[in-house]
Amino acid sequence: VVARFDLAQSTISQHLKVLVEAGLVRLTPGRPRSRYEVDREALAALSRSVDHLLDSCCTPPAGRRG
Repeated sequence: VVARFDLAQSTISQHLKVLVEAGLVRLTPGRPRSRYEVDREALAALSRSVDHLLDSCCTPPAGRRG
C-alpha cells in the first residue's frame, strides 16, 4: 500500500488501523507483511446508508429547488 501513495508508512498504517476498526477493511496479520483486504459487503452497506441519509435529509421537497 505504501508504494502506491505518496505518504509516510506511519500515516498509511494509521489510516488502515481506522478502516479496520470501522469494519471496512479486514486485517490478516502475517510475517513479514500483513494483508489488508477491503470488506466489499461492509463498504456496500455503508454506501447504502449514506445514500439513505442523503435522500432523507438533503433532498429538497418535491416542487422546491434549493
